[in-house]
Amino acid sequence: MKPRMLLWQNLTPAALRRSLRASAALPVSAAQTPAAFLAALPSSAERQRRLADLLEIGLRLGLEPQRSEQRLSADADTGLERLRISMPVQGSYAQLRHYLGAALAHDPALSLDRLHLRRQQRESQALQAELVWTLYSRREGGARP
Repeated sequence: MKPRMLLWQNLTPAALRRSLRASAALPVSAAQTPAAFLAALPSSAERQRRLADLLEIGLRLGLEPQRSEQRLSADADTGLERLRISMPVQGSYAQLRHYLGAALAHDPALSLDRLHLRRQQRESQALQAELVWTLYSRREGGARP
């Protein structure tokens, strides 16, 4: 089986910054309705692969994950699902920054909801970060009739 090549692996930090700036400058279309937004989300069947990609990006960048906790919530009326992921990691500031950018660029239906940084010792280069992400998806079969 051929290994899957992830988009972020080919991006330099400068290219990633340009891409993020360009996407942030895009106007929001008035034609974007809640139904169109939901239809554009990945299906819930892709959730495990997307979670694995998020974890793999961190590992490939040399971050030291300690554990992750996930909590799934779903809105039965709309079919919107949210997988909330709490993830403590340890690494340098540059590693963390590259990870955040690469993860968000890789999955457009991912949000970083909270970032808490802590350094054990003033001289240490290693940071401990508590990251809280949300993976958005749509339930198979859509909203409840």
